[in-house]
Amino acid sequence: MQSTAPIEQKKIQRFLKIPTEKYQYTLDLSFSKKTLTQAHNSLLQDDHARAKDCLSLIPDPLWRDVCGDLIIMMGPASVLKIWKSTLGEFCPQDKALDFTCETEEAAAFAQQYDFVILGSLKRYFPALKQLRVHFQ
Repeated sequence: MQSTAPIEQKKIQRFLKIPTEKYQYTLDLSFSKKTLTQAHNSLLQDDHARAKDCLSLIPDPLWRDVCGDLIIMMGPASVLKIWKSTLGEFCPQDKALDFTCETEEAAAFAQQYDFVILGSLKRYFPALKQLRVHFQ
């Protein structure tokens, strides 16, 4: 019976014989909690500033107020997804409000978190029970 050691040595030797003098790589990986935290905080500040700018562009004061609540409750990234959406009319018979989104992604987000939007809108429409989400 033959040993497998010589075969393994040949594979290792072949692998080690790759010419490395042609290739000189310099890799500098310097991670620290402080650096990562600073980068993360600057991204959050950028999102917050962009969300505030988007709020100022919303013509409907009710929707602007709801988006302001969303920034507080869910963060600026949530508002950046749906700020271009519009509120429709409140239907007292159905206790529902139409909500139109520009994209399918925004509509999916609004459907997933409709309870947050409804919670903010209930200050103005206490009987509101449902948000009917549509996209253009």
